[in-house]
Amino acid sequence: MGANDLESKVEEALASVVTAQALSGLNVHTGLDEDNLNVPYVICMCAGQGEEVLRDSGTFKLEAVVKVVSSADDETLAEHRSRLATVRDSIMDSGIAATLTAAVSEFHVYDVELAGLGAEFEDRKYSNSLELNVTCCASDIG
Repeated sequence: MGANDLESKVEEALASVVTAQALSGLNVHTGLDEDNLNVPYVICMCAGQGEEVLRDSGTFKLEAVVKVVSSADDETLAEHRSRLATVRDSIMDSGIAATLTAAVSEFHVYDVELAGLGAEFEDRKYSNSLELNVTCCASDIG
């Protein structure tokens, strides 16, 4: 990944936080394509659509989504919500900016704002998402 590939860095850092939860049978993915993924899964996506915080600073506020998907045929809603709660707790932790910064080299996260929560039930799948605004830059700041 290139030094200024902030989208990939955000995705990789979020995926590392979810993976650290060691949720049984859960596949953790990154990227913008969730076609053909085996359920249950979490996908960490960053569209990269964000504004530079201060002109020529290299610091951007990027939109990211962490989506938890489970099959209603294999799990109860309670089981899905339990997994979702674990993922949410790991992302909504007060020290998340420092955790994300430590997860990827040449990357610094200043702030993570929860922009919203999403939920849907389609094709017998439970799907819940955390929408985030991640303020970050492509460098190590000591």
